[in-house]
Amino acid sequence: MSTHELQQSEAAEAAPQAPSPLAAPPVGERVHMPASSLIPLINAAGLAIAIVSLTLSWWLVGLGGFVFLVTTVIWINDTRRDIAELPAEHAHDEHH
Repeated sequence: MSTHELQQSEAAEAAPQAPSPLAAPPVGERVHMPASSLIPLINAAGLAIAIVSLTLSWWLVGLGGFVFLVTTVIWINDTRRDIAELPAEHAHDEHH
């Protein structure tokens, strides 16, 4: 191996490597995944019923709209609860 090749090899080893986008998080860091829920599906169904029912019946529009609003409130509350349970270092910082 020539001196030039040796220097390039040493420089490549010394240069910091960017983490792979598919790399696992460091040991000890918890990956947060929301719990599985049917709320988003019911929410979408309520909205779809409300929209499609515009041509059918105002009662169905009201029912679909009611289901949509109730599931939206539940979904937002579930998300807020999940965010509140995250570790302190993941807390939302409003000073960014």
